[in-house]
Amino acid sequence: MRPFLLSIAFIFFCDISNAQVRTNINNDEVITARGKFKKNYTVKPPYIIPPQDVNALYKKELQEVGAGQAKPFKIAEAIPVDINVVKEASWVEEVGYSYGSFTIIAAGAKSISVNFDQFKLPEDTQMFVYSENGEMITGPVTENENNENNFWGSWVYKGEKLTVEIKSKSENRANVVLHISSVAYGYKDIYQPKVPSGNFGTSGSCNINALCPAGNGWENERNSVALILGGAGTALCTGAMVNNTGNLTIPYFLTANHCFDGAQANWQFFFHAWSPQCSPTQNATGIQFNGASLKARNEASDFMLLELNQLPPANSSIYAAGWSRSTGSSVNGVGIHHPSGDVMKISTYSTPLDRPVSSPFPSVLLPNLQHVWVVTWSQGVTEGGSSGSPLFDQDHRIVGQLANGPSGCGSPDQRDAYGRFDNSWTGGGTSSTRLSTWLNPNRSSTLTTETVLLCAPSASNATLIYPSGQRGVDPVTLCADCSYNFQVDYVAGATSYTWLLPPGFSFVSGSNTATPGIRTASANGTYTMYCSANNSCGSSWTHSLTINIGSGGGQQQMIAVFPNPTSSDLTIESTPSDLTIEDNSITTSSSLSNSTFRAKIVDQFNVELRSGISANGKIVFDVRNIQKGTYYLHIVRGQELITRQILIDK
Repeated sequence: MRPFLLSIAFIFFCDISNAQVRTNINNDEVITARGKFKKNYTVKPPYIIPPQDVNALYKKELQEVGAGQAKPFKIAEAIPVDINVVKEASWVEEVGYSYGSFTIIAAGAKSISVNFDQFKLPEDTQMFVYSENGEMITGPVTENENNENNFWGSWVYKGEKLTVEIKSKSENRANVVLHISSVAYGYKDIYQPKVPSGNFGTSGSCNINALCPAGNGWENERNSVALILGGAGTALCTGAMVNNTGNLTIPYFLTANHCFDGAQANWQFFFHAWSPQCSPTQNATGIQFNGASLKARNEASDFMLLELNQLPPANSSIYAAGWSRSTGSSVNGVGIHHPSGDVMKISTYSTPLDRPVSSPFPSVLLPNLQHVWVVTWSQGVTEGGSSGSPLFDQDHRIVGQLANGPSGCGSPDQRDAYGRFDNSWTGGGTSSTRLSTWLNPNRSSTLTTETVLLCAPSASNATLIYPSGQRGVDPVTLCADCSYNFQVDYVAGATSYTWLLPPGFSFVSGSNTATPGIRTASANGTYTMYCSANNSCGSSWTHSLTINIGSGGGQQQMIAVFPNPTSSDLTIESTPSDLTIEDNSITTSSSLSNSTFRAKIVDQFNVELRSGISANGKIVFDVRNIQKGTYYLHIVRGQELITRQILIDK
């Protein structure tokens, strides 16, 4: 058979991404004055936040509650600062790298966190943030955390001392941007020392760790739950990732409306914050994501739907919880939450949920709360910090999120109220006040969804298609009733391939492999072939190849883009379809009636980085000063727009 190579770069819904940051709350590595990178830093005095009047902070909190302001669980006070970390840090230069260390002390604080309002890390830069002696440590934080808001917030660290340590290529040090705008001074001790009961934090002793026997069988659901840090690092709630009717990989996150503060773009979401044992001997290691956008919220059922700014990658094992909008009462289930900001807990119920006409707990804090499920707990309770946490039914589906209620370890027989998912579905009747607009992209009548693994699409090269000896030609001209070997370039994680052949084409061998043998149709004409790659998360985007059977071909003008990936020059050239193109080029499937066109390179935020008009059918962009990553090439002639993905690789 004549070899025919079909090379396609797929976008997987299960590829591994680095858009995540891990925090170890009980780090075994002791970090000395030489820091994480073990360098001899010049000793500089730390930045000092003076002691705060804790009694006044408690009084302020009580006044807010007394004024009827529904608030999440408050743990700290934001102290405005103006700190240029790069300028204030102590630096060491060594073998082409710069190492910096900067320390803040919030005198007398029970905990500390920081908020960067100017944040940018260049390529090949690492940042670690840790408490005294490195007992709690976050990192490495890399350029993957750069975002259009230029904001990044740390987690909450035990004690009064926090250190930021940086490693960057010396040539990139001037491009490191780290400005701290506020320090969260913790006045509540959410990290109490170990006690005989084996619990951590300040939650009541009747709360049950998520990995105790009561949590058996709820592993996927607990992987959807996160502790929220909002209010510039000062307040806590809980929430969960939720699925949608299309099983689309969109990071929707459900929590309580009364957690809203208008600054969700700067919130932190901490997943997997559980003790690894039922009676733990250590605290949690969790995964942090920063920032979200508001989609909808409504007071009547106290719900708020967000979309995280980052899509958790598959290797993070974060799930999107299934849900039910049925009006029928669940007979048993669980609540999964973070009471008082503690490690994840699970509460169980074994009596049917009540659905009162209105909330049985009238409150000046939530005066418009009406549509609730009321639960009586068999094991465990809820507390401040549990707000917004999911309530699951016997089928492991979310039916509501925590609004309010008087339960506690001192009153375990008291009941709690959860805003009903079925009411939140229709909400206030508008996109900004209901769930259905966002969670029902199929506009289906389905009442339930299942819990699924969230899988992130990775960056990908553009589609590469080439016949023997040629690269980048689409459409291609093949002979009738001839056999060819097709080949798909390696796709990481692929377990099989799905080929959709046009009429008259047939497989000779390897129908679900990357290298099938295919016989073309006997009739002349134009055909389209499709292929997608598959793995445990589903299928990649489907790509196509147009095939002309017969003499065809002509001198149709095509656009070739090469090399891709590139580290220096990127060439965009109008070329006849029968021209042989060298390796590392791509050709679009669009034709141009003449060689004049415009092109530009933009980043993921549509910021223009390069632009030009063709001369003699050609544009060459110098990309040496563009950072390594995935970008988009827009090619325009008249009303025709061709968009291709390009990879800049240093």
